[in-house]
Amino acid sequence: MRAIEPTLRAIQWVRHLHHRIDVAPTLKLITSHPLNRHRRVRALARYFSWQVGSRLLGAPVVFPWINETRFSVRAGDKGMTGNLYCGLHEYSEMAFVLQATRPDDLFVDVGANVGAYTLLACGVAGARGIAIEPVPSSFSKLMDNLRLNDLTGRVRALNVAAGAARGITRFTSDLDTTNHVVDGRSAGSSETEIDVQVYTLDELLDGARASIMKMDVEGYELHVIEGAHNTLRQADAIIVELNGSGNLYGHPDSHVVERLHNLGFAPYRYIPKERRLVSLDVAALGHPTNGIFVRDLDSIGKALARPLRYKVNGVEV
Repeated sequence: MRAIEPTLRAIQWVRHLHHRIDVAPTLKLITSHPLNRHRRVRALARYFSWQVGSRLLGAPVVFPWINETRFSVRAGDKGMTGNLYCGLHEYSEMAFVLQATRPDDLFVDVGANVGAYTLLACGVAGARGIAIEPVPSSFSKLMDNLRLNDLTGRVRALNVAAGAARGITRFTSDLDTTNHVVDGRSAGSSETEIDVQVYTLDELLDGARASIMKMDVEGYELHVIEGAHNTLRQADAIIVELNGSGNLYGHPDSHVVERLHNLGFAPYRYIPKERRLVSLDVAALGHPTNGIFVRDLDSIGKALARPLRYKVNGVEV
């Protein structure tokens, strides 16, 4: 009887799968993703195999990714499972990091979570890195992925938060990729909150020049930018999530765009197949997006012009 219990659990889960509220957006992501365009059936098979298999195993699984890079993923790791299903979960932005990052660059990942962008920049493209992740459970998985790829000597991982000034702040710790700073406006979204040490990015980098940065801090971007003026004045490009979460802290996305504009950045979207940056009218979008903000277009353009080719799930990027 014990031998068939896992199978029975899996069957029960599959029966209820289509009644789950969160399935439809995931299936839409998979079937509409550019890297799955001619491989939808195969991609859906990966999805259903993972949903059943991960629950049977109940343990992390290591998957090969790009070149020799691998990642560890377990059931519930929303960010990393997107890469399992689609190759590059955030296609345009991740392809930009792959194609624009050079081996002599310093890549800074603010809100690294379990390290997907850091693996692309430092594991595949060969850059040095600083990965900042404040939530201990996510930081532990980040370190697992760094060790898995022998990157602990190339990436400086920091279990702290970035903000406008040094101090202590409250953080959710049970919301996976949407963990965030808790204040009076955003309270009540998590059952578990922790105290986290905060530093400015200017303190953490201490004059080091970041070439490319990624910032995903669930609406806290403006506060992080306030503590990173020196850092941003030297950076070539920064990827910033714009999804309206800043309203939790009293500022719209337009304030982030304006502040980056004042620091010399302009917003673009990236077309991977053409290796081309196209001006982005953030105000006219009307939906969440990741903006690629570029300060030194000439430097980024030279990096993108290099004849690099990567294969992700059998598709050339």
